[in-house]
Amino acid sequence: MMKYEIFKDVVENAVLDYLPPEFQNSELHLQRVKKVNGMDYDGLVVRKEDTNVCPVINLTQLYEDYKLSEDIELVTKNAADIVLLAYDVAPENEYQDVLD
Repeated sequence: MMKYEIFKDVVENAVLDYLPPEFQNSELHLQRVKKVNGMDYDGLVVRKEDTNVCPVINLTQLYEDYKLSEDIELVTKNAADIVLLAYDVAPENEYQDVLD
């Protein structure tokens, strides 16, 4: 079983392989997410080109899933499925990106 730090890198580097062509130029980065309830987790941000809305995948939870199955391919595919679902249900945002 791979250690958590390696797991994060593997998922970050492989998730695009499981996404459709329109995601291939997406920006990916890891960030620590602090939730309002005081909990925090490592998140993988997948920002599709030409959008200012993006999902953050909870890698801490995905690692728990990985520990149960030890199937990195399945977990990475599930991460990609989460990205697709998040973009399907995300509302349109007509406002300028706050970071610009």
